[in-house]
Amino acid sequence: MMTVKDAVETAKNHVLLLFGAEDIGDLGLEEIYFDPDADCWNITIGFTRPWDRKLPLATSLYEKTLARSYKTVSINTSNGDVLWVKDRILKAWD
Repeated sequence: MMTVKDAVETAKNHVLLLFGAEDIGDLGLEEIYFDPDADCWNITIGFTRPWDRKLPLATSLYEKTLARSYKTVSINTSNGDVLWVKDRILKAWD
């Protein structure tokens, strides 16, 4: 069985593979969920893209958020294969 540490590393590497050409930065772990029914890890990775960083710092500080993209990567625990990558859309109540 794949450990959570292995799953996080796999998810980060997969996000870099898919989105690295977009000059992403600030890559970081956001959420971890193990789905026992599907026997997979769902790992959410956050990052910024160049167009997310275009806001002036004063505006970003005033709004108290920096734009980020979030992707959830689902990984099969038995073989380590990435099953899917989806947008993780945050809502106001998340």
